[in-house]
Amino acid sequence: MTQLPPECMREIFKDLPISTLFKCIQVDRYWCWNGVPLIWRNPFPESLDGKNYKIIPIFLSYISKETREFLNLNYKISNIPTSTFFNYPSFCRHIEIGNHIEIKLTDWIKHNGLSLKEKSISRKLNSRNILDPLIEIIFQVIWEKCEKIDSISISFCDYTRYHWAENTFSSIKSKDFLSRLNLLRYNYSNQSESGIIFKSLNYNVKHIKILDVYQPEPSDKIQIWLDNFREFIKNLDILEIVILRGFNQYLPIIFEILVLHKKSIRSIEICDSFTNVEKFEFLLEFDKLEILRLEGNFGLNVLEPLSRANFNNLSQFSLLDSSITWNGISLLDPISALIQNNGNNFTELRLDNFYSPPGRLEIVAKYCSNLLFLSTRLYSILDLDGLFSIFKNCKKLEKLVIDQKYHRIYKFRLDEFVLEFSDNFPETIQCLEITDNSLELDSLITFLDKSGAGLKQFKYKYNLMKWIFDIPADQQDLLQRIENVTKDKVIKRRCEGTSHFWAEGLVHIEWF
Repeated sequence: MTQLPPECMREIFKDLPISTLFKCIQVDRYWCWNGVPLIWRNPFPESLDGKNYKIIPIFLSYISKETREFLNLNYKISNIPTSTFFNYPSFCRHIEIGNHIEIKLTDWIKHNGLSLKEKSISRKLNSRNILDPLIEIIFQVIWEKCEKIDSISISFCDYTRYHWAENTFSSIKSKDFLSRLNLLRYNYSNQSESGIIFKSLNYNVKHIKILDVYQPEPSDKIQIWLDNFREFIKNLDILEIVILRGFNQYLPIIFEILVLHKKSIRSIEICDSFTNVEKFEFLLEFDKLEILRLEGNFGLNVLEPLSRANFNNLSQFSLLDSSITWNGISLLDPISALIQNNGNNFTELRLDNFYSPPGRLEIVAKYCSNLLFLSTRLYSILDLDGLFSIFKNCKKLEKLVIDQKYHRIYKFRLDEFVLEFSDNFPETIQCLEITDNSLELDSLITFLDKSGAGLKQFKYKYNLMKWIFDIPADQQDLLQRIENVTKDKVIKRRCEGTSHFWAEGLVHIEWF
């Protein structure tokens, strides 16, 4: 049997789940040779449960004789392999650091029946128990043997255990394997945190594609954190995509630092922010932006500078969950001005905010002729007219999302306009996502009968807010109606529920 080239084999294998890869490597030696590197590309995935702890002794097989003696003498660990078939640590590409590593190590310790009392693996602050030296030893092996790291993700839910992560990174020596990171995610916030990891990576990382950072908590160490972050950014050669989460009063300082890379940064996301900064004036410095995503509670005064922005390369803009209150007052809408000045280049536009001024969708229709994807909410008949104008003028529109699920004040629905909506619905749209807060199931059936034939992708979310005991019967009735609506389509149906006092059951209808 002729074998495929290694490049083809790994291209086929790369998207397979771990459980399938384990079966593939048992076919023959050639399949094993191509599959093992992919199994080991992420040695500590947070999402993988089960017996993942079995990789621990394999890492320990690379330690020195002195370290073996240390583990045996102090912790009675002696069953460590002396050789392996592959140089497994060299295959590591993605490193996820967090509390889950301690859980895997604890499982391994208990599985091997080591003579350790429970208190010896406790999680008390600064305790030098078996977990700390084991983790540091394992990561020393990774740093020494690894050829190239593509991503590092640091996320802690138990912040008292963070100190070993700092020790882990402080052991990194200057090596090229960290020089080009696709992703550095740093999701850690604690008053004792001083950004020491930025200092540890300062001279090793030179190119980052995606930097994803969570704001530290205000403390007497915040200035040290900012100084370490500043030096880290200063020593980078290239930074392309920035995601800032939870930042509030420190946003201007962060952007004062990031402006050093304003020529290379092409995407900025500000997420989960309830900012009290005076204005987003600092965004105007980044005139090379291609993607701008804002999610949070931003007032008009904060967004006002966007009305003066000229982003010649901006193709994707998102404003999510912004609670701007208009109260019927005629105010300058900075987002409308941004669309008017830059909309000709927009291919993707998301306006999923809680409130929207009248006429914004008309401006989208007038200035965004190249739009391919639109996600919006409808607040009145004026917005529906604006949507119809978009249908008429945006001839390239392929995907539409109408999600009314967060409406609390405006209860506008499409049901009474479903025939008009169906008549205006353009043939160019191949993908539609909509919720029952926009169309009830009866109205959806009417729409699908009239205009649904051309859809290649469709998703309808039906939300059932009932007492938990009522959900099964309601879902059964709904599924029967779904079956009738979609009997001629290849569909996927998914039912979800939560076992809380109040439960939201979600039935998603999808066809592809």
